Amino acid sequence: MTTPATPRSPRVGWPQASEVYKSQLVVVPHPDLPGEYRVVIGPRRRAACELAGLPAATCRIREDLPPAEQRQMMVRENVHRADLTAVEEADAYQAMLDIDGLTVDQVATAVSRSETTVRSRLRLARLPEQARTAIHEHTATLEDAAALADITDDVERERLAAALGGLNFPLALRKARDRQEERALAAPLLAALDAVGAVEHKRDAYGAPAGSVMVESFSPRYTATETAEALAAQVAPGWSFRWSYGSLYVYRPHTLEEAQEAADREAARTAADEARDAALAADAAARAVLTELAETTAALRAEFLGRLIHDRKALPASAPARIAALAADAVIYTPSSAPTDLDIGLGESDLVAWARVAVPEGWEAMQSWQRPSLLPELVEATRPLPGPQRLLLALAASIEPVPPRWWRAGPDSSGLMAWYGLLEDLGYPVSDAERALLTPPPADGEAE
Repeated sequence: MTTPATPRSPRVGWPQASEVYKSQLVVVPHPDLPGEYRVVIGPRRRAACELAGLPAATCRIREDLPPAEQRQMMVRENVHRADLTAVEEADAYQAMLDIDGLTVDQVATAVSRSETTVRSRLRLARLPEQARTAIHEHTATLEDAAALADITDDVERERLAAALGGLNFPLALRKARDRQEERALAAPLLAALDAVGAVEHKRDAYGAPAGSVMVESFSPRYTATETAEALAAQVAPGWSFRWSYGSLYVYRPHTLEEAQEAADREAARTAADEARDAALAADAAARAVLTELAETTAALRAEFLGRLIHDRKALPASAPARIAALAADAVIYTPSSAPTDLDIGLGESDLVAWARVAVPEGWEAMQSWQRPSLLPELVEATRPLPGPQRLLLALAASIEPVPPRWWRAGPDSSGLMAWYGLLEDLGYPVSDAERALLTPPPADGEAE
């Protein structure tokens, strides 16, 4: 808004000149809008006039004020406003330093503030924009801002600015202060590293960077200053460093011998990794073949046992004794898998199919605790079978399908060997693939 100029002499009914000066607005020609003026003293009085609906206000035109003095008058007038933020105040003081060339004590005198206040405000002017916004919007305190201004490292200050006004700021500030103190204590060594262009690696990591070997690690807080000074004298181009949890790690490049040793170790490591991967791949392939064979032969054995249990009137003469012996072994040596309860195979084998029981539709989806409801029907369905067939059915239900661990052990699995010995006696045709897994490898010196 442009304030209309009025005669310099007081109007009738207005206070005397000395009193008019105290209440008048002071305006100067606007530098960018010819014929208009801007207020340098009295912006709040002007706002009050506007609020009151007055068409004009008495002004004192000052055409003799240089820009620097105008700025000082505006700052002095505005600096005591209740709604003036600390950031706005800081920017005004900074402008007086940068544009007008004043010193801090001259700024303090010009705005009737103490030097301490001016200096504290000037620190706000140099804060990251994110922090300035937080202070301007009153989401951060001046105390936090002052603490942030004490951090001289630009990266640390940017990181802290993101946390300003939040619950994590005190902890982030403590860490930043610790890191700043550590750097101050290690200043001679850091200066020597900087002089040779030493690279700083990612903080709080372990292990020497590739192509380097650690020269020294120490904590600036607890290590004698002489150690850092002695190390600083050794620093050479190609060196690097890393801060890790309060300690400074300094690295130098490998010598030719060390580089060759590192290359040899890497080659050995690569070869070991390749050998391990090849072994894992071979094992996976063997397991896949074994799994496929186990699934195929399980189906063949289930079909054979189904016919044997129901379609043969009598088993071979030696079969009952063999079945009873194997069942006894199961009860004596592995009672947890013994066929003492016909519920053993209700979900894990072909027991229901072998017994040829008419079960409800969807019984496979029944919970294990629901399946025992089928037991009465199962018992009744198997009751007409001869004793040896019933015992064979129960024994098969406790074994089939053959556990994968049996197949992996091959001839070393007593259970697999005993089961296949019985099956073969009962007439099961053992394939070449199964026979290969059941045959022990030849001993050293024996012909295959």
